[in-house]
Amino acid sequence: NKLLKIKQIDESNVQNSLNTEDEDHDVEFTPAELLQKRNVIAELNSSFHEIGCSPMKLHALGEHSRSFYGKEKLQRMHETVKEKIQNVLEVDLPEEKNDVEKSVIKKSEDLDKLVDIIKNELSGTSRRKQIQMLTIPASLMWSRRKIKETFNVSDYSVRKAQKLFKDQGFLAEPARRNGKQLSPDIIELVKKFYQLDEQSRILPGMKDVVSIGKKVYERKRLILCNLGELYSNFKLEYPNLKIGLSKFCYLRPKWCVLAGASGTHFVRVCTIHQNVILLIHGAGFEEEYKQLMSYIVCEGAGRECMLRHCDKCPSKDNLVQFLQAKFEDYDDEDIVEYNQWVSTDRTEMIQCSTSVGEFIEKLVEKLNKLIPHSYIAKSQSSFFKNLKGTASSNTAVVSMDFSENYAFTIQDEAQGYHWNSNSCTIHPVMIHCKDTSNVKLIIPLCIISDDLKHDVSMVYEIQKNVTAFLKENYPHITNIHYFSDGCAGQYKNKYNFMNLCLHEKDFKLKAQWSFFATSHGKTECDGIGGTVKRLARKQSLQQHLDRQITT
Repeated sequence: NKLLKIKQIDESNVQNSLNTEDEDHDVEFTPAELLQKRNVIAELNSSFHEIGCSPMKLHALGEHSRSFYGKEKLQRMHETVKEKIQNVLEVDLPEEKNDVEKSVIKKSEDLDKLVDIIKNELSGTSRRKQIQMLTIPASLMWSRRKIKETFNVSDYSVRKAQKLFKDQGFLAEPARRNGKQLSPDIIELVKKFYQLDEQSRILPGMKDVVSIGKKVYERKRLILCNLGELYSNFKLEYPNLKIGLSKFCYLRPKWCVLAGASGTHFVRVCTIHQNVILLIHGAGFEEEYKQLMSYIVCEGAGRECMLRHCDKCPSKDNLVQFLQAKFEDYDDEDIVEYNQWVSTDRTEMIQCSTSVGEFIEKLVEKLNKLIPHSYIAKSQSSFFKNLKGTASSNTAVVSMDFSENYAFTIQDEAQGYHWNSNSCTIHPVMIHCKDTSNVKLIIPLCIISDDLKHDVSMVYEIQKNVTAFLKENYPHITNIHYFSDGCAGQYKNKYNFMNLCLHEKDFKLKAQWSFFATSHGKTECDGIGGTVKRLARKQSLQQHLDRQITT
């Protein structure tokens, strides 16, 4: 009983002692908790005494003062310990930042990085993209001046970005500004210009087609120059139409391909033109043959000048002097190497080497020959184009040409058949005429024959078929104007001229015949031949074994 009484007295004393210190705190503790708290305070004060800090004093501390007092006490202890460590180590320790300060600094650094990234993106982007990105600082409610100075942008862009953010929100895209729209007529005119025979030619191969829709195919056309030159030709013909180079190139039809694209290896070019081009290329001149031609014809050369009948045209000495100036760093004995197409028993390209003097003489001679040839080719092409559109209603314009023979293809054919397959003649014909209502008609025909001999007799049989077709379907037509190349074995010979003289007697139709310049007889017939061969090959490969196309 005595021990129990002493224990009760001790606990009572502790309670009274702690309650005295915490009488202002309005906090109730059990005797055990109060004893533990007193022990902790004693330990802290002992530690504070060791490091030179004042002890903790809890009396007279209100509930709201405790947090501030604790932070202040911790800060003083930290400073005291830091000072002692610096004295012992003889170093300066960095200022330690609390978590809040660290978070603020980290966010500030991240914001600086974001600003730098936006600056870099703004420097190389379009005005439209700039305005979209400037909605980022606009969303932070930065002032117009601050955005302008921070990102080095115009006041206009800032105002647009702020309005865009206000109306549409964060990172909204500015509305696209529609430029001046080209009329449908101009767009159609540009597309037709690409497909003129003077600017592009139809590729004759079976596979020279482009798919432009579901089961819709167009024959490929090879553009005869680069797009810059083609645009210059367009502006010369239509100087009052306002259209830029980029839009002109954008409107190029898908089937009008440039040289170098797949399937654009073209044969049967004009050797007269090509040999001059090869000479200029061998000499390394930057000028084109058209620029060199201008040195020996009058300015604004007309028909007489181009046919070399004009007495006022500059002499060839004018061109010789220009070429000699191009070779001023060379001696007359220096060698110039170039390629040329030559025809003996067969046509082949050979490499030539001549002195500078001989080269100049050769180039002048070939240019002098090229001028009338080029003029005739362009004039005939222009005449053919105009006649197709302006011929009277009783006249049919008929262009014709032999296509490459078609070799019959069989599905699952024997190996030896591939090298010994039969062939047939493909002769396309294109008819331009008008019906009785004066509506223009374009009628493609294709004559197919097992006779592989391409001679005057074959041409006469083709004329029989064409005239019979016209008399049966268009009896109002009384005149035919034929166009073809000048192949001596087929069209341009005395036997065909005799047939032409007897044309009205044989077919009861008047006839004329015009020949294109050498190697310039490319018409729509090439496309007809290629299409027929492609369709025939496709149909043959789809046939059953007992219905193969072999004749």
